[in-house]
Amino acid sequence: MLTLTVSGTIIHGSYLLAITGASGTRTATCPLALEVNAPGFSIAPVASAMEIYAGSSGTDLIAVTDYPGFTGSVRFAVTSALPSGVTASWK
Repeated sequence: MLTLTVSGTIIHGSYLLAITGASGTRTATCPLALEVNAPGFSIAPVASAMEIYAGSSGTDLIAVTDYPGFTGSVRFAVTSALPSGVTASWK
């Protein structure tokens, strides 16, 4: 099992590593792609769709997944235009 440890000062980006195995006079090599990401987070709705009847409201949770090194708080906003007659609020 290969373990790669990435320092906090590495430049974020894509790297292509070469892995070589040897046995006697024989060798084999394979590539290994490494993607180094900055600390951050991702978000996703718990339910991917909502069905709400006219005159009522519905709720959905937005899950936050934090990646190693991220320590901030996350503020949410609806950044697309809402249909006429629909409002959004956050709790």
